[in-house]
Amino acid sequence: MSERMALKLALKMTFMLRWCIRINIVIFVTSVTLELLLPNELQTYLRHSTFRKDRSNGTPKSEEQELKNFQKAIEATL
Repeated sequence: MSERMALKLALKMTFMLRWCIRINIVIFVTSVTLELLLPNELQTYLRHSTFRKDRSNGTPKSEEQELKNFQKAIEATL
């Protein structure tokens, strides 16, 4: 009788572990996808900096503002 209960318990544990592994895989894939698709602060800064080719987004008013934006982007990224 105890062998049968141990087998049931092992089957339940296997089922639970499979679900936990699937959930972890989904979370990992989602976080990697978001990290690759969504821009971080440094990428956003580079899109708005004065060093880019297309300046249609506008540029900072002064060099100080450009440096402040750059420093904020680095701090937010790291």
